[in-house]
Amino acid sequence: MRIDGFCIIAFASLFLLFVVGSFLLSLPFTPAFCSYLSSLLLNKPTAFFYAGLIVIVLFTVLIPFVFVLVKKPFFSVKMQSHTCVVDTNIISRWLQNYFSTNFPDKNVFVEEVILRKKKLEIIIKVPLMKRKELKSFLKKAQVDLASVLMENFRYDNDFILTLLYA
Repeated sequence: MRIDGFCIIAFASLFLLFVVGSFLLSLPFTPAFCSYLSSLLLNKPTAFFYAGLIVIVLFTVLIPFVFVLVKKPFFSVKMQSHTCVVDTNIISRWLQNYFSTNFPDKNVFVEEVILRKKKLEIIIKVPLMKRKELKSFLKKAQVDLASVLMENFRYDNDFILTLLYA
């Protein structure tokens, strides 16, 4: 799960590190607790072993999820005999520049560019338009976006254009 692009698992891991660090920092100021902890460690060391084992197993299980959930969307561009990786934010900026230049009166805003199963989805916000005006806008945008993606990123696959009305 994500909260504004920040993974909850990453937050929980950082919070746990903060709690452990705070605990270790407070030990010198609580001598009674230190003596209790040392006697517990001497009398029941297996309790600490199992607690440590549980923490290690949890981190081992959660680390792959952190990498999967924090992964940014990139796609590869084939450039003759080499391959290049492009961040979707760069594509988003190019497309915003295209819409600002070619449709300055429409106030089109690129909301997000998503890569799903090697297919780009471009989500844009557009003002309400009449049907005929919308149809001509979509025709021009489809042809132009295909050429912009091909010329600048060598992307010649299909793409999805999703409209949100502002």
